[in-house]
Amino acid sequence: MQKVPYVRTATIDLVKLADNNQANTAVTYSNWVAKDGGSGDFVSFTVPEIKGYHASMPIVPEVTPIKDIQGKPQNAKNLTVLYDAEDRTIEIVFVDGDGNVVEPQYPITGKTGETVPVTDGKGNPIKPPMGWKYKYPDDPDKVVPGTITLTPDGTPELKIPIEHTTVRVDPNDPHEANTGHNPDNPIRPYPAGVGKDDLNHTVTRTIIVHMPDGTTREKKQELLFQRWATVDELNGNVTYDPWLPKNGTTFEAVQAEDIVATPSGYTPGQGAPMVEGITEESKDSTFDIIYTPNDQHATLRIVDDDTTINGKPKEIFTTSATGKYGTIINFADLDNELNDLKSKNYQVENNFNKETKYQADDTNNEFIIYLSHKKIIVGGGVAVREKISYFYVDSEGNKHPIADDYITDVGSRVVFTQTGMLDLVTGEYTWNHDWKIENNKFDTVASPNIQGYVIRQGMEEVPAQTVAISEDGTITIKDDKLGGKISRVSSDGSTATYFVSYEMYYDAADQKTTVTYVDDDLAGKIVGTVQEITGKTFESVETNITNPDKDKYEIVNEDQIPNEIVFGTKGYPAITVHLKHKHEKITRNNTVTRTIEYRDEKGNLLDTKSQSLTFTQPGDKDLVTIQEIWNTDVPSQSFNEVKTPVKAGYTPDKAVVPSETVTFDTKDYTETVVYKANEQKGKVVYVDDDKDGQEVKQGSISGKTGETVKVTPEVPENYEEVGGNPTNYTFPENGTDESNVVTIHLKHKHEAVTRDNTVTRTIEYRDEKGNLLDTKSQSLTFTQPGDKDLVTNQVIWSIDVPSQSFDEVKTPVKAGYTPDKAVVPSEAVTFDTKDYTETVVYKANEQTGRVVYVDDDNGGQEVKQGSISGKTGETVEVTPEVPENYEEVGGNPTDYTFPEDGTDENNVVTIHLKHKHETVTRDNVVTRTIEYRDEKGNLLDTKSQSLTFTQPGDKDLVTNQVIWSIDVPSQSFDEVKTPEKAGYTPDKASVPAKEVTINDSNTTEVVIYKANVVNVVINYEDNMGNKLVDTETISGKEGNEFTTQALEIAGYHLISESKLVHGIFGKTLEVTFVYEKNSTDSTKNTNQVDKNDNNGKESKVETETKKSNDFKNTINSKDKVSTEVSSQKLPQTGDQKDNTASLVGLILMSLASLFGFKRKNKRDN
Repeated sequence: MQKVPYVRTATIDLVKLADNNQANTAVTYSNWVAKDGGSGDFVSFTVPEIKGYHASMPIVPEVTPIKDIQGKPQNAKNLTVLYDAEDRTIEIVFVDGDGNVVEPQYPITGKTGETVPVTDGKGNPIKPPMGWKYKYPDDPDKVVPGTITLTPDGTPELKIPIEHTTVRVDPNDPHEANTGHNPDNPIRPYPAGVGKDDLNHTVTRTIIVHMPDGTTREKKQELLFQRWATVDELNGNVTYDPWLPKNGTTFEAVQAEDIVATPSGYTPGQGAPMVEGITEESKDSTFDIIYTPNDQHATLRIVDDDTTINGKPKEIFTTSATGKYGTIINFADLDNELNDLKSKNYQVENNFNKETKYQADDTNNEFIIYLSHKKIIVGGGVAVREKISYFYVDSEGNKHPIADDYITDVGSRVVFTQTGMLDLVTGEYTWNHDWKIENNKFDTVASPNIQGYVIRQGMEEVPAQTVAISEDGTITIKDDKLGGKISRVSSDGSTATYFVSYEMYYDAADQKTTVTYVDDDLAGKIVGTVQEITGKTFESVETNITNPDKDKYEIVNEDQIPNEIVFGTKGYPAITVHLKHKHEKITRNNTVTRTIEYRDEKGNLLDTKSQSLTFTQPGDKDLVTIQEIWNTDVPSQSFNEVKTPVKAGYTPDKAVVPSETVTFDTKDYTETVVYKANEQKGKVVYVDDDKDGQEVKQGSISGKTGETVKVTPEVPENYEEVGGNPTNYTFPENGTDESNVVTIHLKHKHEAVTRDNTVTRTIEYRDEKGNLLDTKSQSLTFTQPGDKDLVTNQVIWSIDVPSQSFDEVKTPVKAGYTPDKAVVPSEAVTFDTKDYTETVVYKANEQTGRVVYVDDDNGGQEVKQGSISGKTGETVEVTPEVPENYEEVGGNPTDYTFPEDGTDENNVVTIHLKHKHETVTRDNVVTRTIEYRDEKGNLLDTKSQSLTFTQPGDKDLVTNQVIWSIDVPSQSFDEVKTPEKAGYTPDKASVPAKEVTINDSNTTEVVIYKANVVNVVINYEDNMGNKLVDTETISGKEGNEFTTQALEIAGYHLISESKLVHGIFGKTLEVTFVYEKNSTDSTKNTNQVDKNDNNGKESKVETETKKSNDFKNTINSKDKVSTEVSSQKLPQTGDQKDNTASLVGLILMSLASLFGFKRKNKRDN
């Protein structure tokens, strides 16, 4: 406690004391002052130190007593110094077997004298780092304790010995690299080496059946081998148990029929044998099964469908072939025979499809080709066209052509046709003697509009006409009102062209032109109305053109204006008269004024002064538009300089208004002079009313004389204004930097503050050995309020904080264990309660299980069972009892640990067993047969080769099954040279050597001998030995017959004995047809007439007629026959196209020659 003595002096007025009316005022006092001249303050005090604790303030500050309104010092408020326990820290350090520190280290902090839970800073119990475990988990001095009591002197660091953790990986629950989490090191994923492929290995045998269509069918046999792995959870090192078979070590035998049904026409090869003794080191393998096609036979007949013998088509040719099922049937001499028949003008109605393959049933390998005779349509026709000419008849009666003649286009002409038939095999013709109307009407032809002319009445058009033809070919026009003249212009004896000719007459037409007056000064604007001059074609007319207004206009192109014009067929060009405007001179005046204004800073007008200048401007006036254009070259003038008057107390912004030059176009304007007041400044002083008006800081203000400025206080941090401070200040006329002062009063800010304390109860669940199984934490947070002076930072804390209670916690059920407490009860705590721990212990239950023996060579089938027993978490020894004829597979378990959730059913130990084996062998013979055949498939000779293979195998002594080895060395058949055969050439010079394996099927190689092919040369010459057309060559097999037919050559006739020549390939080497030149040529005479009619140019109509004749000749030539595309009939279907379709096609081809030249003439016109 501190005390400060104060004293004061009393003065007694004895006069007043004697007077009862003044006695109460007889005593007066001096002010209170500190005794003995002291300071009168409570002196500062240094707070004593206590080890392990910290005072709320190191020094109690000096305080001046507060005086009441009579000036008497008052007792100061009591001040309490609080001691808080200081922070203390201990390090929990893990060390490995070599004493090296393993991070992380855990600082355990608390207050002096406090017992604190040992946690990781997040309220969790401290455990060894991930990937580590306690080296001595049963020694309580070598594991992390649950709590530690902190002393003022601190405690040394606590070292805990630890070692690496490991985890077993089941092959049925593998982990890919860098995935999942180790049970004791969740931040570290599983390392490489424990993936599915690391712990599981499948050996596969694939049996592939190669189908005849090129596709395959497969069956896969798979044997699975597995192994367990052990992972060091810290460094990721992996170790493995031995491999164990999962589903046996034997591949069963497989035949092709086990995979797919055998297709008709084929025989499958040898199936895949049984293979025993497969291990994890065995390689994947494949076994191929291949089908061999069966031998088949085919026949083909060619018959003439247009010639019958005894009611059946005449048979011309028969052949046969032999081959394998599914291969393409090859009738070797078929093409030559068909080419020979086509050269004789036979048509193939259903040619044999060369992609046809042998069928399994030979009754489906029988084929017939039907032939028909080639026939063509021949015909003639008449074409009729209109020719119309257009004339102008002058005053003297002379005719002048004024437009091109009109000739009916090809598409609109009249056409009549007749047809006949030619059999190209027999050479017989058949004529129809019929006329057909393709078109017998002409459309109406309107006379054209011709510039400068008018058609005469009655000749406006040539009306629609109907044309008729008599049986003898005479042409007539029905009801021809204009009397057209009919004349023949061309004829070749088969087709002819006629013209029906007309003449149409025209007179001169009305004509007119215009005269237009345009104003060139107004961009060609028309002046007045447009005048019109009229007349007729070739007539002379006066123009009568004059100036429309001589007072306003002048004519620009007077020398180019005609007095008289003559109209042509297109009239006369429009006449334009160009005009320009007349002008006169004019003037005007303008005065420019400058005003000078004198104003204060607020814009108030104080005085003015004016100056003026006068200008005169010349110009030009347009007498048509009355528009005035003024001259821009007017001399400029200047205003005189004006000095600014002096005004006391102000400074003008301009000492003088200078001289300035202006022009005629300058607008009146104003110059302004502004007087400005003088500048002033002052200061703002901030005082702390909570410290007797002590100055805190200063600010500044500025302005002008007479100006009122706003005062915006800048309050220091953690202060606030006292009410009533000034908000503005007006600078006086006599103001100075020292006299311009504004005072701002301040007080301290306070805030409500709180502090929290969390009390934690930790419940630990342990086994009977004390090992920590799980934890659960409960926390309650208390909040204590207080008041803080934000300037001095002093805080006063409240002591009224309510207590709270932890909730009851039921003990979790743990499979295989029984807890010593069913529940941890509710408990009340206060703000000052320290953290504490409750412990629950689980005891292990009794369990039983069984030992199961499985046969890995038989897919893991169970052989027998045994039994085991123990407690939850206990590890017991397993001693296998191996059945007779079995042996253990490496890697069987030797002990078993009962799990927490173990039951009599799921506590199972599996012992893997395998069979015993012995070695056996077998032989297989592979044969290759070489067949020598002719082109018809007839077998001429054979030769065989054989190779013997010996195959080892492995026998299972339990199942007696044998797996045959697939590693049998291959062998090769020797090359066999093909024997020579006179008159034939083999398709293979030799059958090459071929490598085969034990699994290959017997095979057959075929060598075909083909007969030689010879040529016959066909010549076409005149009777002088000159070649008329290119030589031809035909080919065929030696000994086969052939027939060739002479060509029809324009301008020549055949003098050889026969058109058809028969011969035998190999005996006849050359055939020559001899021709003689014709004595007359009517076609040439007709062409001469056409040339004269077309002014020396060859008639287009005749040219196309010659092409029609060429077409008829060409259709009879061998070249045309050889390029004919034959219709086909599918093998065995008998579907044949109707001959009528072919005849219609030939008719259309004949008519196309006639319509073809029509299209060309249309383009020419």
